[in-house]
Amino acid sequence: GLALAQGEPAQTSGKQERYENLLNQYLLR
Repeated sequence: GLALAQGEPAQTSGKQERYENLLNQYLLR
């Protein structure tokens, strides 16, 4: 997700990716 694009470590991307998926669902609605 955005975390990987910004160059953050994979450890944070795992949890942050879940938040991004939830945010994407709200934004797409």
